[in-house]
Formats: sequence, C-alpha cells, structure tokens
Amino acid sequence: MKKKLSISIFLIIIAISFMGCVPKEKVDEALNSSTQVKVSDEIRQQAKKEGVSVKEMQNTLDGLIKIGAEKYGVSEDDYVKQIEANGNTVLSEWQAASKQMGISITELYEYEKQSANNMSETSEETLDTSADNTDGSLDSIKKELSNEPYDSAFIAYIDGTSKDEDGTVKLKYDVYYRNADVKIDTYYNNRIVSNSIFNDTSFKTYTVMTMGTQYAEILDGNWLPLRFLNIETFEMMENDSEVKSFEWQYEKLDNEDVIYTKTVMEDDVKTEQWYSITYSIPVKFHQEWIEEGSLIEIDWKVSEIHESDTLDDSIFEIPDDAEVTS
Repeated sequence: MKKKLSISIFLIIIAISFMGCVPKEKVDEALNSSTQVKVSDEIRQQAKKEGVSVKEMQNTLDGLIKIGAEKYGVSEDDYVKQIEANGNTVLSEWQAASKQMGISITELYEYEKQSANNMSETSEETLDTSADNTDGSLDSIKKELSNEPYDSAFIAYIDGTSKDEDGTVKLKYDVYYRNADVKIDTYYNNRIVSNSIFNDTSFKTYTVMTMGTQYAEILDGNWLPLRFLNIETFEMMENDSEVKSFEWQYEKLDNEDVIYTKTVMEDDVKTEQWYSITYSIPVKFHQEWIEEGSLIEIDWKVSEIHESDTLDDSIFEIPDDAEVTS
C-alpha cells in the first residue's frame, strides 16, 4: 500500500523546465557552437549507449551548450562555467534532463531545437491573454502562457485522497513558492511523510522521507510532483510519445477561469488537471489507472491559496552537505 502511494505521488505530472525562448536562427547555428565539449570516456560511453559516433555526441552536447547559453542570455563559456560551479559537467547536466524525460540525449537535443523553433515563431506576438478573447485552440492557449515565474510568493494548501482496494488514504500537501523555488510538505493520514525542496538556482531537488526509515536524497533537476503550467509543460503533454491522447479547454472552476487538460498514456493512466490561469498551478487534480486488476484513484484540490511576503529564502535552501544521488 505504501509503495503504491509513493509511486503514485511521482506519477502526477511529467514535465521538464530546461527549455526557454530561443530565436530560430540561434537554434540553426547550434551545431556550429564555438565552445566544444572535450571528448572523455564518459562521452564515449554515452555515444555507445545511444548508438551514435563520438563526434555526433560531441556535436549534440555542443549544440545544447549553445541553446542553454541563449536561454539564459549568457556566453557559452559562462554557461559551462555555471554548470561546473554546480559540480556538474555538460554531459551530466543533460543526462539528468534526458533521464527525467525518458529519452536519449540525442532525442532531447532534437526536441529542444524543435521547441525553441516553435516558441520563436510566437514569442514576438502580442495577444489579449483573457480566456474570453481566445479561440480555445491549442496554439491560442500556448501563446498566452508565460515562461516567466510567478512574480509573488504564495502558499497553497492541498487536500485529497488516494483510493485503492485496500482503502482510502487522506492526502495533504502544503506548498510554498517564492522566485521559482518550491517547497512541498506531504502528509498521509495527517502524518508528515516527506519534505521536498526544489531550488531553481542550483536546479536540484532535495527530499527528506520520514515514512518508515528516514532518509534524504538530492537529485539534479526538478523532481517535484507539482509543476507550473508554461509553454514547455504544455508542449510536453502535447508531444510526449507515450501520450495516447491529449485534450484541453477553458473551463470555470469556483468562478475562476482555468485551463483543463486531460492526458491518457499508452499504459492507460488517465490524468485530469485544472490549471489556475492566475497562479499557473493545478488547483484540481484527478488520476486513475488499473494495477493488478484493481482501480487506483488520486484526487486532490487546492483548499486555500494566498500570497505571502513572509517567506524567507532559507526555507528553500538545500543543505551544503547534501550529496547528489545518482
């Protein structure tokens, strides 16, 4: 039962936050990056794993350097230095991203280029962002989404349940947000079972589990079960090869405009989310799937959300002695 619940928490949303708006001409130049990755044994091993030549893998990583630098508005050298300052290499940085997405680095590079090209086509357009002034099409919705983090700190309280043949477990999440950093406290039946922090600056997730034997782990990337709705998240749902169907529409929920999304995966896991247009987070969630012949359902809803000017940066700090889990 506990194992099922632990797995279900991390099935909530699959998304990635590495991408940004990159002009199309910059993407087309990516293979000609001036900052070249030096060939190492790790790169040779990755090339062999993906079935490409070492030179092709080197070119792919060079291209990702170019895209990453353009995203953050820095030089390629500074981008690499920032990665190394966080204790990573260009290869390990993108290995973490590809692992999150369940694809190879080569496939991730192609996805990055396509996403950047798609976003560059709409990034200069100015549209009325109210739901009443859009046609409800996928392109219309994507054009009004922002890639910028929400500009105010807030706290959200979420209540829900997880049900299977063994019974019902009460779920509770306390979510704290500030400057793209997020902290989530998770409770099962009113007992706290984990504390998770995503620090956007270091781009790492730190989790302390308190259910059973207490342990902590830190992972490269954003591994939280709650993601903001932005262009990248939407396009992930739209383009994921394991998504059988994807639906979207504007709706009203408690007199608030929301964007409703529904995905059905190839393994028939169905997920419905109602995203707040104001805060760009899900304010209602439903997920169901069949496991060993039994129906499992997760439902939750934001019971309260309010902006706060009392959240200190220390809430989102990852301990200096935390070690990255491979």
